[in-house]
Amino acid sequence: MSPDAKLVYEQGYVVLESVYSADECAEMERILLNAWERDNKRPMGGRFGCVFHPLLKYAPDMAPFYAKPEVVDVMADVLRDDVLLAHSGALLANEERGWCDWHAHLNGNQFNQWYDKPADYGERVERVLANVYLHGSTERTGQLLVHPRKVTDSWQFPHEDRLSEWDGQTVVNCPAGSVVIFDIALFHAARRPTQPGLRFLWGGHYTGKANAVPHREDNWHNGEELTPYREQFPLFASLTELPPAKFRV
Repeated sequence: MSPDAKLVYEQGYVVLESVYSADECAEMERILLNAWERDNKRPMGGRFGCVFHPLLKYAPDMAPFYAKPEVVDVMADVLRDDVLLAHSGALLANEERGWCDWHAHLNGNQFNQWYDKPADYGERVERVLANVYLHGSTERTGQLLVHPRKVTDSWQFPHEDRLSEWDGQTVVNCPAGSVVIFDIALFHAARRPTQPGLRFLWGGHYTGKANAVPHREDNWHNGEELTPYREQFPLFASLTELPPAKFRV
């Protein structure tokens, strides 16, 4: 297992710095802003900002950016399987965004409520998120906060108050174009921005192709507009050749 993959098992997350270039970040920002304009310029403030699920429905031209071998390789190492994109999404925020309270993305009937951890769950990460921080995670944009955990640790909230900072948290700082890969059981939050500006992040949930367990947050878009991207980018085609488990007949 690679050092990057080991970090996901040992602390719940890994940061891959500056995976995307400044030119790529500028192009992605343009694509996301165009999607936002087509969607009636919804507010970018509040708890989460303006959210797009599934992102590929609103911005299919983001497809090539999912085909980043150095990111997919780490996820494949974590999942010990070929990688499947199970959920595409984006969050567009500005300085009006408030504190984003602690949450995880475990499988359950409602957000932040999940099924009990199976007694025989073992030591394998079965699903990850990979978020691209288009403008970085900085004091200006509102830093990502995580509460490190091993894959064998409890799924219970370590603190009751989800609206304040936690003892034992880690503040994640990273430059624009960085990717944070984390286990869906990792508790995370985000501070308020301190200066005017944009804080865009996009990415998805990923599973191994052999994982047939449906997840509440699975989404799927298979429009014809994605066909040229699948033809041009074999890695994107591989990520999307199967629907997530929730959508399999």
